[in-house]
Amino acid sequence: MEIKMKLYEKKSLDEQIGKKGLSYKQVGGKLTYVSGIPEMDAILEGKSFLEVPSIANVLKRENGIEISIMYKFKQYFTAIKNSDLIGISFENKEQIFQLKNKSVIGRAIVGGLLLGPVGAVIGGMTGIGDKQVGLNMPDLLLTFKFKNIKNEDDFLILSSSYKNQKDVNDFFVKHFKTFYNIENC
Repeated sequence: MEIKMKLYEKKSLDEQIGKKGLSYKQVGGKLTYVSGIPEMDAILEGKSFLEVPSIANVLKRENGIEISIMYKFKQYFTAIKNSDLIGISFENKEQIFQLKNKSVIGRAIVGGLLLGPVGAVIGGMTGIGDKQVGLNMPDLLLTFKFKNIKNEDDFLILSSSYKNQKDVNDFFVKHFKTFYNIENC
């Protein structure tokens, strides 16, 4: 397994992305992990997020973003440094299937949703043709684009429901405005 983004012990997050602060800000219980962390994908045994929902929380820290994922009553942590963060986008499911945008990330998302983590890699490398694919998509996708530990562009994808759209959107507008892009949500 090639490591591009890794899981951390909770105690090592302070050295990676700084302290939480006394009145830390987070969006909790409103997101689900989709794809982007190979170690997490292995823990999920290659199953798609539709088969194995894993609650994700995003917390603003001094020098970055802490993402915690709850699966089988255990919490897993990862981090993105502000200096590695390229952008954050929030998109609705209709945009993923627009035929005019046959982007690598769009194909990777569809591949990942259909076939799990392996499908994301295959989907990202191939075109999906002119057909629209019908599947049980999440309402909204929150995508973090960042430089990984190999200094390559990479993505971490979380999902949300329309019910939680305002809370998620408000959090990122307030705390990550310079990185945040909302797409027709």
